[in-house]
Amino acid sequence: MQKIFLFILISLFTNKIFSQSGWVQQSSGAGSQTLLGASFADANTGYVCGINGLILKTSNGGSNWNPLTTGTTKFIRTIKFVNSQTGYAAGEAGLILKTTNGGANWLNQSLSISSAFVNINFVDSETGTATGQNGIIYGTTNGGTNWNAQASNTSVEITGVFFVNVITGYCTGFSGTILKTTNGGANWNALTSGTTSDLRAVYFTNENTGYVCGYNGTILKTTDAGLNWSQVLTPTTNNLFTIYFANQNIGTAAGTGKILRTTDAGVTWENQSINFANDLYSICFVNETTGYTCGQLGAIFKTIRGGVGIRQTPNFISEEFALNQNYPNPFNPETTISFRLAEYSNVTLSVHNVTGKELEKLYDGNLSQGEYKLVWNGENFPTGIYFYKLITKNFSETRKMILLK
Repeated sequence: MQKIFLFILISLFTNKIFSQSGWVQQSSGAGSQTLLGASFADANTGYVCGINGLILKTSNGGSNWNPLTTGTTKFIRTIKFVNSQTGYAAGEAGLILKTTNGGANWLNQSLSISSAFVNINFVDSETGTATGQNGIIYGTTNGGTNWNAQASNTSVEITGVFFVNVITGYCTGFSGTILKTTNGGANWNALTSGTTSDLRAVYFTNENTGYVCGYNGTILKTTDAGLNWSQVLTPTTNNLFTIYFANQNIGTAAGTGKILRTTDAGVTWENQSINFANDLYSICFVNETTGYTCGQLGAIFKTIRGGVGIRQTPNFISEEFALNQNYPNPFNPETTISFRLAEYSNVTLSVHNVTGKELEKLYDGNLSQGEYKLVWNGENFPTGIYFYKLITKNFSETRKMILLK
């Protein structure tokens, strides 16, 4: 169902952690329709938007996604919820929609302009900014009753917007564009980004520290409120479209068939490749480990493991290959799988259903001699019998486990 490849996050004393991303594709019901934006109001309630006026809602953490009536067939390119009831969406030809009852009804606040809005950000339920094609920036301070044009002094597409507070905000755009305002959008000033790559998204973790991402694997970081930007080395040249930080240190960026994650405030980024070669346009997290991303072909992926992965038992020397019985068993929803390696090996560890179909690849890479443990979470799977399989060059074993909800 999906393939998740090795990356090493940290080595803590002698206890090594080999982490897997754990991104599981969900059934969106959107067919092949492109999904362009995502926003979660709380741990259970979330929304994605896309082409042809599409907005989907989940009330159970992504187990089910249901279409909402939006009253439009225009492309909805961005969505933002400020609480469980109030949210905004924007898109093609000046489209702006607002709901105050969790998406049951949408009020049309559209503007009479031909350009499309690409991104929208709200500091609170009243104060927001929408940006888009041909350099457009519009702001509201009364919950969208009035939207006022702001001068960006550029004609490039303004792709991303993020406000640190009601007066200080940043925008990203094509051709390396980064803009900043310190007066709520009355004036926008160009910053020196040091790149000509098209930039697609911006996120700040505090008043001084922020990140932007864009084409060709570009991620830039500032620690002085945008005065200087340094390019961060990333393990990809793929285009990146979206970036989100769950806290000061843990952040995730997504793009064309790639998800990158940092746990050290952007100093290093690890590759969380998933079984999806197309574009992922939006990402959001409800806490440090639970997040969602969406993109082309109606794809929605969810992770509930974040950076949690395989842990090596310190100072343990194994003389044999073995796959141990998971514990507890039966389990709900988590269980620990452990195994031993007699020598340095290329290891594949995967979970299968009763027909033998692979549901999730937990590990695929090289490991040294020793004992390893992994916590598997079956939250996204129904009650039933499952099998987990360990394969190395000289060893293969399968064991049964029971998920009982």
